[in-house]
Amino acid sequence: MSTFASRIHGLTDHDLAASPAWQDVADDVVRRTTKTWICGHHVATERSVLTRHLADQSTDMAQARWSPHGYLDSLKLARALWPGLSSYQLQDLLLHAAVAVPPAWGRAHRAAYDAVAAAMLMQHLVVTFDLRWQDVLHMAAMDSVAPNDHGQDALF
Repeated sequence: MSTFASRIHGLTDHDLAASPAWQDVADDVVRRTTKTWICGHHVATERSVLTRHLADQSTDMAQARWSPHGYLDSLKLARALWPGLSSYQLQDLLLHAAVAVPPAWGRAHRAAYDAVAAAMLMQHLVVTFDLRWQDVLHMAAMDSVAPNDHGQDALF
């Protein structure tokens, strides 16, 4: 794990030693994310990580059949609906929306917590602003952007 990722997530290589290797879960990730919408806060990060890892470490069969419908970004939606906030960090937006993520999901900057928090924020915004699906697509769908090459600042 990079130093950058360790600072953000509070995890070390030692913490992850017993976790499965990417190539051992890649086919399951493909199965669970194909033909679905992937939601996240600054979802370009998830897109970059998934695209890079699937290209590098999944089976040819998995890589060939992987195609999510698209990506929905809670950050993009929040910026469209709440212009002018001083911060658009996920934790700050949850406070602004008075949305509390149940403690069972862990803490910020951990995968499960961040995924649930982004989904809860997205749901709050859709309900609060009475958005239709077309509104969500217009405001939150990520444009097709090539994954970034983050070099040493890569999360994974």
